[in-house]
Amino acid sequence: MKKTNKRVKAAILVLTLLGLLAILFSAVCIIQNKMLFHPFRNMQAEEYMMQNGFEKTEIQNGKYTCVGWLHRCDESRKTLVYFGGNSQISALNMQNWDINECWKYFADYNVLSVDYPGYGESGGSPSEKSIFETVNSVMRYVGADETLNEKIVVMGFSLGTGAAVYASANYEVSGLILAAPYDEMASAYNNFVDIFHGAAKKLIIYPFKSYKYAKDVKAQTLIFASKDDEVIPYESSERLSKNFSDAELFTASGLRHNEILWNEEVVKKINLFLKKC
Repeated sequence: MKKTNKRVKAAILVLTLLGLLAILFSAVCIIQNKMLFHPFRNMQAEEYMMQNGFEKTEIQNGKYTCVGWLHRCDESRKTLVYFGGNSQISALNMQNWDINECWKYFADYNVLSVDYPGYGESGGSPSEKSIFETVNSVMRYVGADETLNEKIVVMGFSLGTGAAVYASANYEVSGLILAAPYDEMASAYNNFVDIFHGAAKKLIIYPFKSYKYAKDVKAQTLIFASKDDEVIPYESSERLSKNFSDAELFTASGLRHNEILWNEEVVKKINLFLKKC
């Protein structure tokens, strides 16, 4: 009887521990989703797009459609594909760029930005897998359009740098621009909660290991990073830069995360880079 009681107690203890581990894993997953993805929609910005001549772009991505916007540059057939941050949507981005007359920074390129699953009008829900599936759909779409595919440059900001590196590793592009990139998502997580090391890295459900894809990028690459970035550690961007075969790392000082992309010196370098691509 005593042996039976011990076995029951041991079984209860094991089940309790497994239950606690399951709760912990679920909590970690929820925290990662909350930290990484902030999908939203802005219908006023969409209306602005329609009223100001932007082209609504709908791309089939498996069972759902991803939606974005295209800014045409006269009769240019060169295209910059932009992948935004975790709190950016294409309509609002392009509205702000239009109001602030930012198109001059993109030289003579068309600019296309398609929302991640769950963002803007795009169907589905965001994850590393669904974002990379969207990248594949977008790159195939641009590559097949003769009005856009003369020359393709990919640009990413923050979360979108992972998408941009993946795109450039798997498709033929003329250039890659990265603003506030990470070598892997663990670096960004550890900047807030420094626990994802060793075996704990396996708890990361969206690893976004950009350094692995960087090794397959053949295009010239321009990287912007700031030592005062409070979201993506500068060291993470620096580590990533060393994995490219042809990359220039521009270090911007005194700029916080959301100030990097539209810094005057940064946009001038982007403009010169695009003209050379």
